[in-house]
Amino acid sequence: MSSAALAVNTSLYAVLPYHPLKNFTPVVLAAKLPSLVVVPPSLPVHNIKELNEYLAMNPKNVSYASAGNGTPSHLGVEMYKKTTGLNITHVPYRGGAPALTDLVAGRVQLMFAILPEAMPFVKDGKLRAIAVTTPRRAAQAPEVPTIAESGLPNYDLTAWYAFVVPAGTPPEAVSKLNAAINSAFEDPDVRKNLVDAGFEVGGGTPESLNQLMRSELEKWDKVIKEANVELN
Repeated sequence: MSSAALAVNTSLYAVLPYHPLKNFTPVVLAAKLPSLVVVPPSLPVHNIKELNEYLAMNPKNVSYASAGNGTPSHLGVEMYKKTTGLNITHVPYRGGAPALTDLVAGRVQLMFAILPEAMPFVKDGKLRAIAVTTPRRAAQAPEVPTIAESGLPNYDLTAWYAFVVPAGTPPEAVSKLNAAINSAFEDPDVRKNLVDAGFEVGGGTPESLNQLMRSELEKWDKVIKEANVELN
């Protein structure tokens, strides 16, 4: 399941037919997915410091694209806005592809886009990547600094995927499944396929995934409430 299902939707939706911590038992983290802060080459910013300065000088003239309300590309910018106190107008799209198309065309000026969707435009020179949103630099773009090392040390926008099972699954079954998946992640071909697709390889214990779910639930609940985001 995705981080949206396991850490975000409980705060986004007034009614949800499940609760991640009550209805599921964590097994193992599958993978993490970074996003890139991208701008069109016409925007005169090359790093987060310059972006902050530009937004401060142009508080009503900058809009950011997202793949839709409640998506990482939306909530990630809302967290950035709260952290910096800067103002940016949100323009939601129905998916990342049309959002990136309008960003390339200059109809919007900024996007926190998931790496696999954004990288082709960056490589072609149609977009400029100024930061990566995860705590560590992305393997596919090692030259791009993180937001955290660019002056916002606690910033972390990481989409992730995890294996979970229904609550009440016997602990021995969870342990065996965890061991099997961790073993699969040691396969060089599996790791290469994940990395080539833009992911960071997961793994770990059920306990570490449980801690991740709890911390992410708390973090995104705060962001969503402060930004007054709700989906019906």
